[in-house]
Amino acid sequence: MSVSVFTRLLNKVLPRKVRLRRAGPRGGIGPTLDTYLTPEFAKLLNESGPHLHDLMELNESRWRFSRHKTWVYNESDGLFKFAFEDGVIVECTSQVIGSYSQTDSIWSWGWDDASFSAPLKQQAMLMRDLGRENNYVLLTMPKWKATMDDAWAMTAASAFVCQAAGAYCAEWGSLCMFFTFSELTLTKPDAVA
Repeated sequence: MSVSVFTRLLNKVLPRKVRLRRAGPRGGIGPTLDTYLTPEFAKLLNESGPHLHDLMELNESRWRFSRHKTWVYNESDGLFKFAFEDGVIVECTSQVIGSYSQTDSIWSWGWDDASFSAPLKQQAMLMRDLGRENNYVLLTMPKWKATMDDAWAMTAASAFVCQAAGAYCAEWGSLCMFFTFSELTLTKPDAVA
């Protein structure tokens, strides 16, 4: 995938400004992003979207992020490994931010996910605490009705606040898990003995 194609894809998935939906009957679980969008919360989201966008473009230029052939996630230590056609391996630590069900259109915060250990969801817990301190209600609600854009907005805000190096969405069927990553290590094939 060329950088320009990646940038267009990233612009589609991670808009530079938060796109607001009209509130309306959507059924299911509680409020939506626009229900609790205060001016301060909107400012955070509008700053974090372009920030993550720029980080991901930097990751693309440095290590061809979008062109990985395979990836492996170790949930015991939160380590991601991205492998590329030319044998390059990129490893990075990660934090679970949350998940998005494409079937039910529900965002679930990682801090409420019992399947991950506390060390792997520290950034999500920091976002919950930020929500409590600033009355950003959706950061404190375990689950809420959302769109994929909302899921990316929460992930971008987490990456911005927690100073992550980037973010990744891993899809398992209709479930999308959102992670931030940092502490990248790149290993070239000639360095592997």
